[in-house]
Amino acid sequence: MCVLTSNRFTRFYAANSTGGFCRGKGSLKYILWGLAAALLLAAGFVVYAATGLPEVGYLSRENPKTTAFAEHWKKLQKGGGESAHVHEEWVDFKYVSPYVVGAVLVSEDINFWEHSGYDWEEIKRAVRTDIKKKRFSRGASTITQQLARNLFLSNEKTPARKLREFFIARKLEKELSKMRILELYLNWAEWGDGIFGIQAASWTYFQKPAWELWPEEAVRLATILPNPKRFSPFSDSAYLKRKRNLVLQRMLKYGMISNEDYEFAKEKLEEGAS
Repeated sequence: MCVLTSNRFTRFYAANSTGGFCRGKGSLKYILWGLAAALLLAAGFVVYAATGLPEVGYLSRENPKTTAFAEHWKKLQKGGGESAHVHEEWVDFKYVSPYVVGAVLVSEDINFWEHSGYDWEEIKRAVRTDIKKKRFSRGASTITQQLARNLFLSNEKTPARKLREFFIARKLEKELSKMRILELYLNWAEWGDGIFGIQAASWTYFQKPAWELWPEEAVRLATILPNPKRFSPFSDSAYLKRKRNLVLQRMLKYGMISNEDYEFAKEKLEEGAS
């Protein structure tokens, strides 16, 4: 039964309606119940995603011997009857070319040193781009999030995986130093079919250790992340040309290379495109 208060409005409404006012109250009740149920489901989903997260503290002192991505690659290879040998070679951070570090940071995560595992500004830009294009066209994963995915998760694009990636990234940021996160990322990022880590990538593509990579070589490697199976360091697609130029310009802007380095690297990249 719908109870109306005895004011002029409700008396008028009761006398001149066919019960719509009462039905409106009933509809509101169902809407509120629906909202409450949706909130409970969302809260349960978040709790589920945050439950049973992997331990990450040991990574501060131990180098991982494999990753979820590497194991997934080996499984696919075996399923296709092919060799499942992973090409990876650990290299300490101090033996990685500073040009590589700079190129990767400006290409993948310019705010790496400032954020706590996720970059809200980049997320907002990605959402605006996706809405405009009406599809998932722009990523917003930080280096920490990419590391979380590489180490423990899969590459599937689902809300559950993305949420777990978020929580694992937060754990990594709390328990590891920024330098260690970057070292782990550089050593287990995928740089091609079965190629994991900057040292393996450097030997594979340039026949030299990671310490000896020059700016133009570092840019070629950095700009195929995080899609090394789609792009090659030696591809000269219009997309990669634009991305390489942008990364090189940012490296100059942030003082990672000199004007002389910039001009030389630009010339070398243009030679490769000719």
